[in-house]
This record gives sequence, C-alpha cells and structure tokens, in this order.
Amino acid sequence: MQKINSLTQCTEVQLEEAYRKYLIIYQYLQKSKSLEIISDEENISIRTLRYWIQKYQEQGLRGLVRMERADKSKVKVDLAIQDQIRKIFLSNKGISITSIYRRT
Repeated sequence: MQKINSLTQCTEVQLEEAYRKYLIIYQYLQKSKSLEIISDEENISIRTLRYWIQKYQEQGLRGLVRMERADKSKVKVDLAIQDQIRKIFLSNKGISITSIYRRT
C-alpha cells in the first residue's frame, strides 16, 4: 500500500471519502451512539467501523484515506505462462474459459 504522509497528497475524492468515514465514527467517538446502532443505520460491519476507529486514533484523518495498492496494475504471471494462456485461448475461440480450464 502506498503510504500517505500528508493530506495534501490526497485527491479531493479521497478526502471526501475520509471525511464521510469520520462523520460516521464521530458519533461513536463522542459516545452518543454505540457501534451496533451505527452499524445498523449505516449498513457497515462492526469490524469495519472498529478498523476505521483504530486507523483514526493512530493517524487522524490520514488513517481514513483509502490507499492505493502499490502493486496495482502489475502483472504477477510469468510471460511464458501468459503466452501459453493466449495460445490456448486463441486456438479455442467460441469456448468458455471454464471449458478450456477443464480440458487442461
């Protein structure tokens, strides 16, 4: 995951989403509502709410910013295997990938 050192690195959309999360957990932080009630009202799991609270307490609003994966758009499959897949797929046009998988 890409680390965010400052809120100035965030896009406006990321900041809006982080603020939305903050407004949801704020009710719990102020002890005006329980996690169970917030979970029911917002349709968010209690585990997710606890995660947000933990991140907020550790890093403030920065902790609520959704981070982009560091390995996003990187291929993890070897090129030789990719070529093999292409050959099999192209030689079996019209057949579903599931059927090709069953044959191999």
